[in-house]
Amino acid sequence: MPTPNSLNQEEHDGTTNAKKVIILDASKNQITSFGASTADGTTFTQNTTTGGISMGVYQSSPDTITTGKAAAIGIDANRNSKVTQGTLLAGENLTTNRLNNEPIYSYTSITTQTTTTVKSGAGTLAGFLIPTPVASATMKIFDNTAASGSVIVDTITFPATLVSDGPVFIKIDASFAIGCTVVTAGATMAADIYYR
Repeated sequence: MPTPNSLNQEEHDGTTNAKKVIILDASKNQITSFGASTADGTTFTQNTTTGGISMGVYQSSPDTITTGKAAAIGIDANRNSKVTQGTLLAGENLTTNRLNNEPIYSYTSITTQTTTTVKSGAGTLAGFLIPTPVASATMKIFDNTAASGSVIVDTITFPATLVSDGPVFIKIDASFAIGCTVVTAGATMAADIYYR
């Protein structure tokens, strides 16, 4: 049998070529334990609890690796995992690298004195455009699918003597829960309703 050293010692059983390897520490003591596993959900005590560690590496200037190579998870100087999205999000501007949030609205044009449900269900009333105001025309908008219930915009009445020939745009940006219903009356006037 070879003389034990600080790395390992070998033992042959005399009948086969089997080899027994004993791992020793620096003082030539046999190492018999390689750390215990920790059950999921158990209490963790810093510097006491044993178990496998998911290693991370901090690099002030990270290097690169090639295909098929393994690497440790990147962390910052405070041990926080580094997370960098490798692909762009839908809607992200590829030129400016910014996520666009542009208001896109549907519209309904009303040209008669009537009750019009422009949308059923929850949404947002962006506003409305009156291309050409008409004397004594009125408009009222409800949070409903009928001309009743909660009022989003109370009755607007254009004066008998108009101060503007238009167009007139009124920005609202109000949410509704049930629907958006517009009532036009008093005089025939076109109105364009913008919503989503």
